[in-house]
Amino acid sequence: MKLFLLFLLLYTSTTLKAQPTEREIPGRPLHGIKAGIIGLWYSYEKKIDRQTTFNLEAGWYLTFGGGYYNNSNGIPIFFLAPIFEPAIRLEPRWYYNLLKRYEKGKNIQNYSANYLALTTKFDLQPFFSTTPPALRIIPKWGNRRRLGNHFIFETAIGVGAYIDQDVAFGLPGLDLKFGYIF
Repeated sequence: MKLFLLFLLLYTSTTLKAQPTEREIPGRPLHGIKAGIIGLWYSYEKKIDRQTTFNLEAGWYLTFGGGYYNNSNGIPIFFLAPIFEPAIRLEPRWYYNLLKRYEKGKNIQNYSANYLALTTKFDLQPFFSTTPPALRIIPKWGNRRRLGNHFIFETAIGVGAYIDQDVAFGLPGLDLKFGYIF
């Protein structure tokens, strides 16, 4: 009987998987700067739960505005001009494979994992533009990977809605960002 108990103890101790402690999962708020194809953002990400964070981003992104005018011959000339618009993004994120990456021995520093997010982005009206403020709500699937100790690479994709005072329509959401975490 003692031999059986010893065998059972040894067998169960070798098959148990260690769960990461709260200190091993990133816990400090992450402050950083992110640059994408069409914008520059300040980012603040705060841990809510073991695998859930709240990401707040504020910055400027490039969009295009256009119009037309009549030249001296009365012919309309259409134009398209780049406009930098301010925006605020609020985004709860669930890093669904954070614990699995930890169990496999992969680095999870700076939340290096795949995530699901609900992006809510407020496009603010710049003081020099007549563009109305708008709201974008886009559920996204994304991933973040660490590049060295402070650099990150993020991608995300989704489909959601664009709403302003005049119109509402569906639109794709695509993120491709490099960042520096302080």
